[in-house]
Amino acid sequence: MCLKTFQGLRCEANTLVVEPMTACYVGGHLAVAPFLYFFLVFFCIGFPLICLFWIFKVYRRNFDPKLDTKYGFLYRGLRRHMVWFRVVPMLINLTLAAEKAYGMDQVTVTFLNGFLFLLNLVLVILAFPFKNFVTNVIFGVGNLGRIILLLYLVYSSRVYFPALLAITCFVVAVAFAVRVVLIA
Repeated sequence: MCLKTFQGLRCEANTLVVEPMTACYVGGHLAVAPFLYFFLVFFCIGFPLICLFWIFKVYRRNFDPKLDTKYGFLYRGLRRHMVWFRVVPMLINLTLAAEKAYGMDQVTVTFLNGFLFLLNLVLVILAFPFKNFVTNVIFGVGNLGRIILLLYLVYSSRVYFPALLAITCFVVAVAFAVRVVLIA
């Protein structure tokens, strides 16, 4: 939904980038634009912020059972001090949609994707946000797999692919080492 919203709002030279035959803010696009801005403000940006507000509202009330039935879906399965983690994937998805819609160059897109996935992975390794150990491992391995697949798809034909893979593995190893030191 956010990707389509960003694409519907991206104009260059008075035409819609995703559909060059459509003039921006004229005719049909003018009729749809208010809805796109509504989705941008209240869904793409507003929904993660509202979720964060609800999470902290419940957190401040010490997880009141009355609020649990209403907002529990936002933090179930997360450790008590990690309830904010639920918003992280929402913000990552928003960033990915914006970068795709605004057509950044391949190097920037790859760097941003790798950074976001690695950040998410390091957060999981360091914080272990989920109550269930297996969920943390699955989430972490899934993100590591996404990073490696991204690196492979974009850089496999390049000479420095092994170096990128080694850097990724090094960062993950350092995050695990820090986690072990924090536990000890």
